[in-house]
Amino acid sequence: MEAPEKEYFVHESGYLDESEKTRIWITSIGGLVGTYLTSYFSQSGKYYLVGSDASDYIALRGKLDAFYKTPLNSDPAYLEIIKKIIRDENIDVVIP
Repeated sequence: MEAPEKEYFVHESGYLDESEKTRIWITSIGGLVGTYLTSYFSQSGKYYLVGSDASDYIALRGKLDAFYKTPLNSDPAYLEIIKKIIRDENIDVVIP
């Protein structure tokens, strides 16, 4: 069998291509819970992981498919930035 042209990830039911992955966004990813969730979800290869935080210093940033430095939720622009990330990344699930 020839290797697929696109990047695929093997799981129980066969091949999972990037467009079939559940897209999860974890906010405040620099905290303890965000770090744990990133580690947990990244192990299976079934998820496209997006993370965001007000800090640039994120321990597991390399396990994310995308990272956004966002302002604090008290910033007046916060809501518009959140909406834009959801649209741009086609997010299925947000874990605040």
